[in-house]
Amino acid sequence: DMLQETYRGWAVRREFHAALAELSRYTDRQLADIGLERGDLTRVALAEAERRVGASATAHDVAADKSEQPFGSC
Repeated sequence: DMLQETYRGWAVRREFHAALAELSRYTDRQLADIGLERGDLTRVALAEAERRVGASATAHDVAADKSEQPFGSC
């Protein structure tokens, strides 16, 4: 259903930005301690958003254009 897909897209986008904001607060040292680099944040935030919403998403679902992808395209 189109309405459910729209809601899912919004939910994934909201959770993506929440996860990205949380990860962005980590220092490079803290990220290294958990096995991540700053360049990994978009991928990890998208995976976390999918997990939280319980649906598969694409980078297109969470960012309409490259200006909203702070660490490059996925």
